[in-house]
Amino acid sequence: VGASPANLQARTSFDDVPVKLDGKFGPLDLSRLPIVVGEGRLARRLRGTVDATVQGRGSLQAPTLVAEVRTQQLGAGQTALGKAELKLDYHQTRTQLTATLASMNGGSLNVDARADLDVSFPAIRRGLKPNSAPFQATVTARKFDLAFLTGFNTNLRKVAGTLAWTGGSWVQARLS
Repeated sequence: VGASPANLQARTSFDDVPVKLDGKFGPLDLSRLPIVVGEGRLARRLRGTVDATVQGRGSLQAPTLVAEVRTQQLGAGQTALGKAELKLDYHQTRTQLTATLASMNGGSLNVDARADLDVSFPAIRRGLKPNSAPFQATVTARKFDLAFLTGFNTNLRKVAGTLAWTGGSWVQARLS
């Protein structure tokens, strides 16, 4: 916190106090947690490792945040999923999300998304309107193995094949 204890005690408002936050989490072995993917007899335990970093700066009036999550050797039961890297970056009302997923067959799924939504404390006091926030996303996939979707719910018994998608609407996605 970028203010002295005396300064903090004398304040009636804290939304302009400079703050710095750094954190690291992991690596965590997911098989030690009771996380189950899927339903019924297709339920499988999640396995692999995850680690994350978080960096926050600014103040409640003008916050910035960078969070990164990485997984390795991700799997559910006997199904190998691969690995994933996610990055969330918030700065001056713009949120940027990038995600890269790699399946065990060498396939990839990449997501690049942006949203313009002020989540500062003054904006929260005014009332957030996420439904009207501008949003843009680009998704590309190359030979991304869909087998990990098998059993996510009882209606989705088996999924096989790969996803190839170079952007556009979901109508243009194709299974091959």
